[in-house]
Amino acid sequence: MIIPQLILQLRGCYEPLTYHDLDSDTDLLNIDKESFTNVHYLNSGFLTVPDEDGEQNYIPISNIECMEVSRVFIYADDIWHRIKDSEEIMDSEN
Repeated sequence: MIIPQLILQLRGCYEPLTYHDLDSDTDLLNIDKESFTNVHYLNSGFLTVPDEDGEQNYIPISNIECMEVSRVFIYADDIWHRIKDSEEIMDSEN
């Protein structure tokens, strides 16, 4: 893959961190629009990303100046199936 799936520019670093081998089924970043309005998350939250060796990196959100990420690591491709399934479960309970 030529373009990294995740690019992070950290405060005070000249070289960005890049991740190429993420798995969209297991490496969701668990961030969404609400995350960025949560003051606690912005001040003391962490982004968890596995490196090439499979070890987890914990990156403080407050150190990230810029982030570029492939959509599937925020909203998985099967999100629409999960929404439909949850709607069907709710309908069957009613």
